[in-house]
Amino acid sequence: MFKKMSLTMLAASMLVLPNFSSSSYAAEAPVTIDSGILKNNRVLIPLRAVSENLGADVDWNQQQKTIRITKDATEMVLTLNSNKVLLNQSEILLDVPAELNYNSTYVPARFVSQTLGADVNWNQKTGQATITLEGKQLQVTMQKPQVQVPNAKKITDKLKTSVREQIKRS
Repeated sequence: MFKKMSLTMLAASMLVLPNFSSSSYAAEAPVTIDSGILKNNRVLIPLRAVSENLGADVDWNQQQKTIRITKDATEMVLTLNSNKVLLNQSEILLDVPAELNYNSTYVPARFVSQTLGADVNWNQKTGQATITLEGKQLQVTMQKPQVQVPNAKKITDKLKTSVREQIKRS
């Protein structure tokens, strides 16, 4: 009798208590992309990483050097090293061309994000762009500038040789 009563109470409490799904009430964790570039006061973002995280499809045409991004009814076609963009078959001009950096195509953050329907905010203090769309948040952190030294290998080799010679003399 006690078991039957306990089961009845348990079943009744399950019907009365609200059924909460933890995922529906929890905010999505932000996605961090550590490869933004700050160039001439422009935030440039890696096109594929950001677009795909915002739910867009990205296609690269190697022969034509074009990138096609589609999301819902929006289609963008960008050409590498060009500031011309076809947005839903209408040509518009970017103030900064799509460019190749670190084997990825980089474009102005605000243009691409807002074209896909996202909000963009820049935090000067942290050096981070935050892109928000439909509850999803991307945090794009700027890369530290990399210094390229011409003939770095030759310089390093000469230094090694010089150090070895100094050691032999001692």
